[in-house]
Amino acid sequence: EMLKLGKKNSQRQLKVSEYLKRSLSELLQSFVFQSSNDNFFSIIISEVNVSIDLKIAKVFVIAFSKDNLSITDEDVLQAL
Repeated sequence: EMLKLGKKNSQRQLKVSEYLKRSLSELLQSFVFQSSNDNFFSIIISEVNVSIDLKIAKVFVIAFSKDNLSITDEDVLQAL
């Protein structure tokens, strides 16, 4: 079972989730990515859900462009 917002989760799950979110955010903030149509964008970590056994983490991301240009999911997946 994954970490669920609003439900009771172990302190360890919450700590690991926050640690992963913070670490991945720090790593990604030093990069600027380029889409297939030559738009530049950044990737922001919006949420990290961790399984009870801490073996699986689902990372949710948001693509951000200064010019509010549309960035496709394929562009984000290719960048990562």
